[in-house]
This record gives sequence, C-alpha cells and structure tokens, in this order.
Amino acid sequence: MAPVVLQNINKPLAQRLAKDSVILFDIAVSNKKLNGVWRDIIRLQADNPRLLIINSAQKYELYEMAQWPALYGVFRHDDD
Repeated sequence: MAPVVLQNINKPLAQRLAKDSVILFDIAVSNKKLNGVWRDIIRLQADNPRLLIINSAQKYELYEMAQWPALYGVFRHDDD
C-alpha cells in the first residue's frame, strides 16, 4: 500500500511522487498559473500517476482539461 501524502499546492514539492500515485488535486484553491506549475510537476515528477481533479467550481474547456497528464476524472463541487 502506498503512503498518503498531503501537499500544499502553494509550497514546493518536497520529494518525488511515488510510482503509481493517485493524485487528488483540489482545483478550487488554485489558479491558472498554479495549475500550469502543477501540470508540469506531475508530468515530470510522477511515474504512472492517476489524477483526479476535485472541487472544480467552473467549467473548464476540454482543451484545458486535456493538458493535465494522466487525468482520470473531474468532479465539480456541485456533483452528487
């Protein structure tokens, strides 16, 4: 079983992401610049990640979501 690590997205990544990480990215507390930074970090630092974006308060265009590596799902804050 992989360890659970909580990462503040406003702080630098302290260690490389573990192989096969499941990443829950709370986009409600982010912005476009920070999203770009974390897309690059996940792309470069994660080995076979699975990314779930949660708390999306707005509808993003398909091309914006397609930029995220290994995206498995997007859950809006108002989804049941």
